[in-house]
Amino acid sequence: MPVAAATLAPAAAATPAATTPPLQPFSTHQPTGPSSPLVHSFFDKSTSTWTYLVVDPASGHAAIIDSVLEYDCASGTVGMESVKGLLAFVQEKGYQIEKIMETHVHADHLTGAHVLKQLLGRNTPICIGSKVQEVQNRFAPVYGFQNKDFDDVFDIFLHDDETFKLGNSKVGL
Repeated sequence: MPVAAATLAPAAAATPAATTPPLQPFSTHQPTGPSSPLVHSFFDKSTSTWTYLVVDPASGHAAIIDSVLEYDCASGTVGMESVKGLLAFVQEKGYQIEKIMETHVHADHLTGAHVLKQLLGRNTPICIGSKVQEVQNRFAPVYGFQNKDFDDVFDIFLHDDETFKLGNSKVGL
């Protein structure tokens, strides 16, 4: 488990998302057809990054893409308001999260994936493209890690052109 998730685990479990006001999407993209998703886009000012909530409108099943934790460089503290606010929005809308997805290894912000997984309270898989394994293999020796140190970071490795189900929708990469 990544250091941030391991460090935040007790605090995350003790603070339910319902006590945090729901985040409001920067924009919402409505479905354009029967098999099109509903997409809520959330902008995080502290990191200047985007988080997406992709929803199958027929079932309410959803995936969270590129969740973020706040990091204050001056104090060295990590915050979970974005993650908790996102989950409060999910609860308010009645969505069911099926997947937590990462588009890449994040040097631009701290991922909220493991905190989300813990706050959801079930085994929601964390997914990323399979080519991340090349990145891990390349940088592990540089930073003194062994490949086995990455065994529990991601649950599913997705391949180019792969499709998967999200509720009643078929999603392609």
